[in-house]
Amino acid sequence: MFFLFWLVRLLSVQDYGVYVSIIGMVELSVSLFSFGLLEAAQRFIPQVASAGDRKSLRKIMSWLLIRRVLSLVAVSLVIYWQWPRIAMFLSFPNAHHTSLRFASFLVTTIVLFRYLAEILEALLEQARSQYLRAMEPLFKLSCILSILILNNSLTVNIMVNIELLCSGLLCCTAFYAVYKSAANVDKKNDQGNTAYPTHIASFCWQMTPVTMTKSLTSEGLVRLVISRVLGIEAVAIYGFLQRLQAIVARYLPSMLLRNLIRPVLISQYHNENRTESLQLSTSLFVKINLILIGLLINFILIFPEDFVSLLSGGKFNGVDFLLLLLLFSTAIASNRLLIEMVMQIANLTQLLRKLSFIAIPIFLCLLFCAKFGLVAITTGLIMFAVIWNSLAMILLKKRLADFTLDFMGIGIVALSMVGPGLLSGILKWYGVPPYGCSFVVLITFPGILFLGKPILQGELLFLFSTLGIKCPEPVNRLLVRN
Repeated sequence: MFFLFWLVRLLSVQDYGVYVSIIGMVELSVSLFSFGLLEAAQRFIPQVASAGDRKSLRKIMSWLLIRRVLSLVAVSLVIYWQWPRIAMFLSFPNAHHTSLRFASFLVTTIVLFRYLAEILEALLEQARSQYLRAMEPLFKLSCILSILILNNSLTVNIMVNIELLCSGLLCCTAFYAVYKSAANVDKKNDQGNTAYPTHIASFCWQMTPVTMTKSLTSEGLVRLVISRVLGIEAVAIYGFLQRLQAIVARYLPSMLLRNLIRPVLISQYHNENRTESLQLSTSLFVKINLILIGLLINFILIFPEDFVSLLSGGKFNGVDFLLLLLLFSTAIASNRLLIEMVMQIANLTQLLRKLSFIAIPIFLCLLFCAKFGLVAITTGLIMFAVIWNSLAMILLKKRLADFTLDFMGIGIVALSMVGPGLLSGILKWYGVPPYGCSFVVLITFPGILFLGKPILQGELLFLFSTLGIKCPEPVNRLLVRN
């Protein structure tokens, strides 16, 4: 987080806009050129690792990694070849049409590092994965500090070189960590199930259109559209807000714990034919995501100054409302990840494939909305997420008749997230001073949660029994209903 706040102060607005556009291109590549390989690692590696089948695990990891590396290198070479046209299309200054050509190889180094980190999490090595992810900004900060001492200035060209160096070193470190983690898997069964590569290939085939169409509404593509339609300065603002949004999304429980509970859910569903664990975990994580994001939204509402201006060192002013919309979008998008996880575990990838085509008309709508500014684009993304989640839940209910969520509890949490802000806006309309509105928000948010008690007893029992720890009594007393 400190890296983000420091970088936006060091680079000019134009250079920062070019930088976030390049990173947007990289992030677009994560889903557009995934070919189902990322989802296959998340789906199959935990299952084989928990079974202790080292022979199958080595075979699966080799199969996945070889294809991932070759596909990323091929994409990087194509981007390198077409870079002048890409830079011109994205409205980059003329000086960057050739000087940043080597940025194409960030697609290989950054995306491969993230892939290896996901494999580590799939091997239940969350500590190592988070350690490597935490090292990334530290490496960059060290390099930037060295550059400033030697050169006293930072440009986007230097920043891209730093990204290449750091992501390359982290790739090598992550490769070694994956090798060691796979070797340390408890050996319980070493039969070497040769059917797995066939299963994985079929799974990847089902997921490829899903990931490709998903990229049509990804953060990376949205940045590239903004760069093309609204220019570099607009993408600099949106890129900064998206990075804040990504930091929030990264530390949501649904992201931190999903690879920890996924093997438990897979085992209980396939071995015991239980859907109860799927619905308890999904319902709980939806609520916790909304509570945490609601807490942040209400904090911004009561903040006495321009929140984004403070974080950006005064470069981006008057965009707090846009940040609130992006946080609301994060809350809905995080729930989509949970629904996708349930469908993958229940072998319902054909439903994901059907749902993925909704992104095509939505992308065309985004192109139209881009002409009307950043708020219009974000509102379009929120509407898409709402439509996708609603249709997915309808289809999931038809295929898994026993699957249902605690909509009453989710409704209480949603009310705590948006209710205080709406009440504050009404009071402000009637002339109530800012400190009075802030006080109302401060009281209303926890009050709704305490009175509504949105979390079910069974949801907490499932979570804490899976984690192997005791439920804190204050949480049980304040938020749980029987």
